Amino acid sequence: MKRQYHLGLLGCGVITALLSASCTVESKKSSSSKSGGAAGSGGASSNSGGTTSNGGESSSNTAGNGGASSTACGSVTDNGQCDGAVLTYCDSGTKKSLDCASVSSACQLVQGKASCVAASRELSCGSLTKLGSCDGAIIRYCDETGMVGVPRAIDCAAYGQKCSPTAAADGGALCVPQGPCPTDVTDAGVCGTNHLKFCQDSQLYDFDCGLDTCKIVSGFADCFMAEIATGCGTETVQGRCDGQTRIGCSGNTVTSEDCAALGLECRVSASGYSCLPPTSCSATCPSGYSCSSGRCAPTATPTRDWTVAVYMVGNNNLSDSAWADLNEMEAIGSSDSLAIPVEVKFSSQYSAAVPSEYQGPAYRMLVAQDSDTSNVTSLKQATNIGTPNMSDPTSLTDFVSWAATTYPAKHFALVLWDHGAGYEGGLVDESGGNGNFMSLKQMVSGIVKSGVHTDLVSIDACLMGMHEVALSFRGVADWLAASEEIEPGNGYPYDTILKHLKDTPSLTPQQFGTAIVDEYKTSYSDASRSRFVTQSLIDLSKTQAFNAQLSNLGEAISNNMTNNRLDVMNALTSPDVLRFRISNNADVRSAITALSGISGGIGTTATAMRPISCRSNPGTRH
Repeated sequence: MKRQYHLGLLGCGVITALLSASCTVESKKSSSSKSGGAAGSGGASSNSGGTTSNGGESSSNTAGNGGASSTACGSVTDNGQCDGAVLTYCDSGTKKSLDCASVSSACQLVQGKASCVAASRELSCGSLTKLGSCDGAIIRYCDETGMVGVPRAIDCAAYGQKCSPTAAADGGALCVPQGPCPTDVTDAGVCGTNHLKFCQDSQLYDFDCGLDTCKIVSGFADCFMAEIATGCGTETVQGRCDGQTRIGCSGNTVTSEDCAALGLECRVSASGYSCLPPTSCSATCPSGYSCSSGRCAPTATPTRDWTVAVYMVGNNNLSDSAWADLNEMEAIGSSDSLAIPVEVKFSSQYSAAVPSEYQGPAYRMLVAQDSDTSNVTSLKQATNIGTPNMSDPTSLTDFVSWAATTYPAKHFALVLWDHGAGYEGGLVDESGGNGNFMSLKQMVSGIVKSGVHTDLVSIDACLMGMHEVALSFRGVADWLAASEEIEPGNGYPYDTILKHLKDTPSLTPQQFGTAIVDEYKTSYSDASRSRFVTQSLIDLSKTQAFNAQLSNLGEAISNNMTNNRLDVMNALTSPDVLRFRISNNADVRSAITALSGISGGIGTTATAMRPISCRSNPGTRH
């Protein structure tokens, strides 16, 4: 099924509503979509499952250390103005000002509005322009809404449209319908050479059904999954194990999953064969560890409560952010109950704050406590490990194994620090050129091969709070903290986060993950004129069951599409479905809520998936 309203439920921070008690789901939705037919922004306020998005400015009168002031507005408007680094704007008849430098930002005009804008942890842009150009049916353009340009690509053909190089309001590229609807094509659609053509609002849409088959059912044309006379043959919904590969049948399609690659084991359960937690350790346990109940655990009971290991790939335009975050870690430092081992690599190209002697090589160290916020004094005792490619999963394996062996603890958390690109991966070490990038599969593999099962993986990077990411990490961690939105360059507030472990070493992994979510929100909630952030804590033990529910929802949509085509399209393109900077990615909870309003099998299936409760934190970002 390949209409423009296909399930694009990629953004999954709010999946926490289904899996955990802590989530953030807010978006100001201020950036506009360059796709003519895709759902995206719209600036509408939303309310999904009890969580509200006010779509407006932060109501705080102070920001960081800036000390916003209030006087009559005079000539200052709501759009505001920049005077160097100082932002001044009018809020409900009150003039407010903020020194953006006090919140590690710069004052910039963004879409005609002055804002404090910080660098983003998203991948950097190349030479593309913001107006974009057409590469066949694909729009390629540079998103310049942040300090760092971000390359974007939109496949207009996925929406049955074409790329027009000048149709946007700013004269740039835009996805547009194929043209006026011809007389031989109706809203019900027609099939030809495996292409689906249909009319909507008197405009023509044309889809290549690809591996699916265009056919007419009950007078309605659409792309349908090709039918196989014997269905999945001998494969069943319950599945089977072929070695460590789980093979089954879902939606008349044979599916397979490599359980071992995820740190799991293919075996039978009450509901059939599944990728389940292993009963034996597939990887060699690190020194000082032994296999217990399928996991490598310290052979001797550790006296240390927590190890928070930070894999910090700073050899890119986030180099100075890495330096600042290390200083935040040093505000707390390691102790008898808490170890903070770090591997870090700074850039020789993007470092203004990092001393030249630390640029280039990678360093391993234990973060010690100090109050010097200008220097990372822990580096004086660090080990220079040469110039490994930190985008290589073997480097991640070596670091996790080293940290766990050197600093065994009752609980082990792993922080992956850098740029992120969601289900594609992240961790960009530019020492080998722009091609250095660790895929999601490689991230998981790097942890699996270390033999270490983590209590918590926390990803301080953009866009990693997705269902695909959570599902992939379910074999190597119990909990995942991540953001479905783009993160500011400042990332996590490590001083306030680690203080929770300093004050209460007995925190459980769930409690520590909740602290990450709460402190992340708090660190941006007082930043004036800022966009919203998201951060969620996901119980990974429940992702597989949720994935099965999501598959059921997809089948319900396919089975009922003939009667509910417009209902599904209207639901998924509704402004109530939260979409952020990458508008093709829909927030899962709000999308499910929208689909639950459809009558029949789709609504019934979606309603069964709706969250019962969610503790939300309406945070802001800059």
